Amino acid sequence: MSNTNIEVSLPLDDDGYISRECPYCKMRFKVHKDDFDGEKFPEEIYCPYCGQSASKDEFWTSEQIKYFQDMVMCKVVAPELDEFDNNLKGLNISSGLLDLKVSIDREETTMPVAPEEMGRMNLHEQTCCKTVIKVETTLDKGFYCLICGKRG
Repeated sequence: MSNTNIEVSLPLDDDGYISRECPYCKMRFKVHKDDFDGEKFPEEIYCPYCGQSASKDEFWTSEQIKYFQDMVMCKVVAPELDEFDNNLKGLNISSGLLDLKVSIDREETTMPVAPEEMGRMNLHEQTCCKTVIKVETTLDKGFYCLICGKRG
């Protein structure tokens, strides 16, 4: 199997923000796509709610991860299985004494639909590192900075 690159895009909210989910507390927040994809955020970031740090690649939402997995199945695995199934059909033998049929039984793969961007959150400026994120403001405590981890 050769390396396959799949380009996947996720929907943004009206302001260009994308949802993230803490791998520890499972709370969601949003970051601006340009900030997250660019140089602004280090490889390890902090959850604005619980303050735990992890690789920024661990902050995908469960729906985003499922979408990525479904895209790999649709664009990579399913075509490989189809090719394998076609190769197996060449092994089918039908002679007087022996009848051999080989096939793969699997469900049809359909193109996955990107998860919708979740509802409104409120903007919160993290003054220490000059970053603006979106958070649930039902919490009455300060938020941790995604970049430096300082609570403010």
